[in-house]
Amino acid sequence: MAIEYSDIVDADDNVIGRMTRKDAYAGKHMIRIVYVFVIDPETGNVGLAKRAGTVSFCPLHYGSTASGHVEAGEDWDYAAQRETEEEIGLTGAPLHLVSRQPGTDPRNGLTFIEGIYMVSAKPSDLVPYAAEVDSIIFMPPEDLRAFVKNNPCHPRLAEQIDILLHAIAQPTAPAFSKLAP
Repeated sequence: MAIEYSDIVDADDNVIGRMTRKDAYAGKHMIRIVYVFVIDPETGNVGLAKRAGTVSFCPLHYGSTASGHVEAGEDWDYAAQRETEEEIGLTGAPLHLVSRQPGTDPRNGLTFIEGIYMVSAKPSDLVPYAAEVDSIIFMPPEDLRAFVKNNPCHPRLAEQIDILLHAIAQPTAPAFSKLAP
């Protein structure tokens, strides 16, 4: 397995160093992570991925439809597109930045800046990569909060869903989904 490197950033997202992902996690250095939510343009339903049982972080937990680290030297949008292609086989669909803000993993104190994106795609367009994604489910946005409370989920998923739903409700939201006004 290749050694993966991450840019280390400050709270303003300025790159201040580079190190292996393992060392970044061990030293609790701030890194960048992207989360992509797929929205079905026909129904407005939001996709959540159940992570594969073999992944190291939150196996068999639900999270955004695709996610991953921004690798050293990558920009945010490129990383979001790469993760979308790698994890769910969706290529060429325009991603829309929803939010970028600092976060902390409540379990271990790891700090990061997370970029939350949304993209329009039909569920039939997705091809989950089995080593990363066990399955993908779509549900109406009004059911998301209850689902997160009652199922094993990524520790930041509830907050990410709140951010996503708030963004979709804004008049400037992309009009590709039935969620948009």
